[in-house]
Amino acid sequence: MEQQKQKQRKWYQHKAWGIASVILWVLILWVGLFWDQFDLWHDHSHQYPGTFDDSEYEKAPFRTQSDSNTTEIDKKLRIRVEELMKEEKTSTKINYQSRIAEICTDYYADICSMIEYKKDFSAQQKYMYTTFLVYIFSQIDDNVLISNYIPLRTHVGKVYFDLNNEDPRWLAGHHNMKINVRQMRTAKELFEVLIHETGHLFDLGSLVDTSWKKSSKFLEFWRKSFWENDHSIKLYQLSRDSSTKAKNSAHYTEFPTSYGTTNVNEEFAEFFNTFLTHQALAIKIAKSNPVAMQKYQFFREIFGKFYMFADIETYKTFDEKIRVYDSTAPRVWSSNIKAGLPKKQ
Repeated sequence: MEQQKQKQRKWYQHKAWGIASVILWVLILWVGLFWDQFDLWHDHSHQYPGTFDDSEYEKAPFRTQSDSNTTEIDKKLRIRVEELMKEEKTSTKINYQSRIAEICTDYYADICSMIEYKKDFSAQQKYMYTTFLVYIFSQIDDNVLISNYIPLRTHVGKVYFDLNNEDPRWLAGHHNMKINVRQMRTAKELFEVLIHETGHLFDLGSLVDTSWKKSSKFLEFWRKSFWENDHSIKLYQLSRDSSTKAKNSAHYTEFPTSYGTTNVNEEFAEFFNTFLTHQALAIKIAKSNPVAMQKYQFFREIFGKFYMFADIETYKTFDEKIRVYDSTAPRVWSSNIKAGLPKKQ
C-alpha cells in the first residue's frame, strides 16, 4: 500500500514538473517575442554617431502657446538670423539682453525655456543661440503640412549648449539635443548643425505614429523602436533593407552626403538640412537620381514649398557625381569625398 502511494506521489511530481516546464518555456518564448515592445531595455553601450538614447533625460513639460499674430516678430527674426550668419562686425553698441527678452515673448517663451547652458556664455552668444533656435523650431512647426505630426514645441525637453574640447559637435535623441559650440567654426555652421539635430528630434520625436506592431527591419540602438506605420519609414525603406543594410541596388547618388549613408537617422537628418538650407542643391541631387527624387518628394509632402535658404552658390559649384561628407560644414562642400554605402551584409 505504501509503495503504491509513493509511486503515485512520484507520478504527480513528474506531471507537475512537466507542466511547470511547459509553462516556463511558453513564458520565455512570450518574453522573447514581446520584450522589445514594452521598451524596457536601453542599451547604452552601442549608439549611432550623432544620436544618443535620451530616454532617461527630462521629458518636456506641457506647454501652451499664445494665439498672438507673430508675422512681424517672424520677419524681424528672419532679418536677425541673416545678420548673425553674415558675422559682420558693427560699431553700434547692442543691448543683447534686451534683444533676448524681446525674442522670448509670451509666444516664444516655451522655446526659450528649453535652452540650458552648461558653461558661462556671453550675452552676445546667448542672443545668437536663442535667435537661431526660436526661428528654427517656430518655422518648422508652423510649416508642417501632414496631420500625424507632434510639434517640436510640445515634445522637446532641453537643448543644451556646451563648450567642450572632447565632445562631438552634436548629439540628439528623441526629445533632447546637445550642441558643443566649441567645435563650430562659423555662425552658419552652427545654424545648420541646429537644423541637422532638429532633424533627429523631428524624425524620432515628431513623426511618431502607433500601430499594433513595431518594425523589425529598422532598429534604434539595436532594439525595435519604430512603429510599422511611422512616417519616417517611408524614407528609410527607399535605399535600405534595414537600419544599416543597403539594398543591393542602392547607389551613393541616392544620398545627400557621405555622412548620410551611416544609418537611417543620419540620412534623415542630412536630407532634412539639405532640403531646408540648401534647397537648390536638394533639387539638383533629386534630379540626379530617381530614388533621390523620391526622398525629395518625401520632404515636399511634409513641408510643401517651404524652405529656409536656397543656397544658390553651392548649387552652382556642385558636382552631381560627388557627395561630400557633411552638409553642415561649408568647408567640406568643395571636397572630393565620394559617399560610400552602408554595408551589404
